[in-house]
Amino acid sequence: MKIGSHNSWTFRKADKWWMRLFNFITKCQRKDIATQLDLGAEIFDLRLRLVENDWRVAHGITTYDTLPIKDLKLLNNKGCYCRVLLEYNKEPDDVDWLCIRFDVLCRRLVELYPNIKWFGGNCKWKWSKVAHDFGRKPPKFIDAYSSMADKNKINDLWPFLWAKHHNAEYRKAYADTDDTLLMDFIDI
Repeated sequence: MKIGSHNSWTFRKADKWWMRLFNFITKCQRKDIATQLDLGAEIFDLRLRLVENDWRVAHGITTYDTLPIKDLKLLNNKGCYCRVLLEYNKEPDDVDWLCIRFDVLCRRLVELYPNIKWFGGNCKWKWSKVAHDFGRKPPKFIDAYSSMADKNKINDLWPFLWAKHHNAEYRKAYADTDDTLLMDFIDI
């Protein structure tokens, strides 16, 4: 089994004070990228939103700080996999322009960090819409996090509690497979 970190950069501090009030809903990791690597993560999940002409890490309505350059250099040195998604819950008004900008960013990421095995390029609001095609088939995922593994949407409100109660059983169930277990709070 391989470990994948779902919403890998949500350990960071939310940009705005009011977003911090809802951090228990949007936070999916509590350890930094170096620690996630030490815990066995091989696949990372980078979700981005354009805010005032600046690409920011995002999850749901919460945004974090800008592109994690230091972390991407680390992942590049390790040759990890990284999924990149355009993180908007609903289709933005300027979708065509936004997708062009996202495509340019993805091309630049590939150029700057050639050892990262990039994949994804999907738009969260409509998964079938691909804003950038990395030309790489994604690894097979077992979605072992609250919003995918359990269709009870109330569990979506507390990803930490869900992980605390379910991570061990998922690790045990998939221990002898070649699949990637995409998890919240990989330190649990």
